[in-house]
Amino acid sequence: MTRPLARHRFLETTDPDEARARVAELFAPHRLELPAGEKGFRTVYHHARLRTLSLYYFEYDSEVRITSGPMQRFYLLLMPVRGFCAATYGEATVPIDPGTAYVVNPFAPIALHWKGKSALRVVKIDRGELERHLETVADAPARPHVTFAPEQAQPLDRMAGLGAFVDLLFADMDEPVPALSSRAGEGSAEAMLLTLLLRRYPNSAQPLLDRPAARAAPYYVKRVEEFIRLHAEEAPSLDAMVRVAGVSPRTLFKGFRDFRGIGPVGYLKQVRLDRVRAEIAAARAGETVTGIAGKWGFHHPGNFARDYRDRFGEPPSATLREARRTKDALLSR
Repeated sequence: MTRPLARHRFLETTDPDEARARVAELFAPHRLELPAGEKGFRTVYHHARLRTLSLYYFEYDSEVRITSGPMQRFYLLLMPVRGFCAATYGEATVPIDPGTAYVVNPFAPIALHWKGKSALRVVKIDRGELERHLETVADAPARPHVTFAPEQAQPLDRMAGLGAFVDLLFADMDEPVPALSSRAGEGSAEAMLLTLLLRRYPNSAQPLLDRPAARAAPYYVKRVEEFIRLHAEEAPSLDAMVRVAGVSPRTLFKGFRDFRGIGPVGYLKQVRLDRVRAEIAAARAGETVTGIAGKWGFHHPGNFARDYRDRFGEPPSATLREARRTKDALLSR
């Protein structure tokens, strides 16, 4: 039988140390342990990347235990193909087997104990991308943090469409001319996967998605939002926003509060924080968090670090460190 992602072979090895080192390039530093006396270790890794999602296929020919600290920047959707896994997340240990899916949240250490020969598919989901997607589809005023139910694996037959769409993504990546994973299709494919995951897998954001559709924001709110996005680096004043809106300051504030849950100045701060994060993630050698933050008007390090953590759930130094680790891993391949 042809392995999933057969066109995207990353590693095949009998050396546990090599396996650990190479997988750390894709995820995070971790421990890979074998049972005492185990001599039959062999593993296969396949890896394909879309725009922000990554797809993986793993095989282990022996029992292994993998432990890692919090993922912080991404979620993992685990879908076993064969074998059995006991996943320990925080205080809970959850059985995962074929026909189920389990989401590893980024907030606590994780241990995966694969027993005997096993194979699984994994989707790595960027935390910021998921939160941006939720912010958009739920019309949420600020990027919500999302926790997927960690208490048990979810049967795929109860999550209509999610398993089938993952099947489609994996199959498409092995086509000579991919459709969903092409430049034309990957954005819509990723949005569909994120929507299915948020709607089908129990999570903390479902009340946001279950709300009745909101009324459209008034024209002056949308006009000022666009003005802010275009001129965020210049830090437009409140007076300038009022002039663009063409309404009174009180009406502008009420419109933003009613439809965005935040005032126009707060919205400006959110946009500027988003720009800072994007530049930190793409930082060149020699660029610093302090320099990038200052460019966007954040001159008090303590306040900036607090605001950044509140919005993104991690300090700016963690964003920079992960971006550089990812860049180094790609250059070393």
